[in-house]
Amino acid sequence: MVRLGTNCGERCFMWQAIKTHAQGIYEELRQPVFVKRMLWNIGFAIIMVVSIYLNIQFLRTNYPAPPQPPDLLLDLIPRNDLFILIGELFSSLQVGVVLLLFVSARHRFRQLPRLMFLLILMYMIRGFVIVLTPLGQIRPPVEAYAADHFIAQNFYHGMFFSGHTASALIQVMFFHQFTVRWFRRRLHLSYLILPLALVQIVSLLISHQHYTIDIVGGFLIAYFVTQFDFMKIVPPGLRTVKWLPWYTGDQALYAEGVYAADANYASVYERDDEYTSPEAPERQHNPIP
Repeated sequence: MVRLGTNCGERCFMWQAIKTHAQGIYEELRQPVFVKRMLWNIGFAIIMVVSIYLNIQFLRTNYPAPPQPPDLLLDLIPRNDLFILIGELFSSLQVGVVLLLFVSARHRFRQLPRLMFLLILMYMIRGFVIVLTPLGQIRPPVEAYAADHFIAQNFYHGMFFSGHTASALIQVMFFHQFTVRWFRRRLHLSYLILPLALVQIVSLLISHQHYTIDIVGGFLIAYFVTQFDFMKIVPPGLRTVKWLPWYTGDQALYAEGVYAADANYASVYERDDEYTSPEAPERQHNPIP
């Protein structure tokens, strides 16, 4: 058992740093702006799930046997069902890594509602696009997944575009704004997530779960969702509402004192991160460079 004291050494320092950091994350969870953004996201997520479910039921009823277009690339790749499991495992692993990156620094944790909003928006778009382009599935969920796989059997329908691809790449592009010190260089956190995303994309092709055009469409949608300035289409009266999920002035929130000051809860992770560096004011106001 480690006793906290003036002479407890490095182990005591690390324990105190972890405790202080956890306290800082807890303070972020209590911030009114953070709470309101998360509540908005929950509301949007409910709308997303309902709309996707209704659109899938529309597809099943009105297009029971949609056409299956040829795919030149898939014709060259032998199907391997093992990559269904590999894709699912790396998808879960990426979610774990993303959550770890969020909780390891307060300024990143503040951006969690923003990433959630982007993912929800992407799935909302997909829910309507699959109705506009009702392509036949290469591997229906009933063939590729167990009958008790609730999400797969009820939501893995429609082809264009690939939601798995778009989701994985949105996370990659989102974390490109953050850097950490790696020896004497700065490393974009997106480089940690990109290999996991690529494995998922390759797995979709090898397992023949998506057409090649679905993968390309997923990349384009991910780029659009992360790079488009949604503030341009928001009514002027809502552009300064700080607790709406599309608001991008998180650093302005900190500067204005809406968030609690970091001085009392600073962690060893935050002090080394370029995102809070005063030498880069442009990056602080630009969420996706």
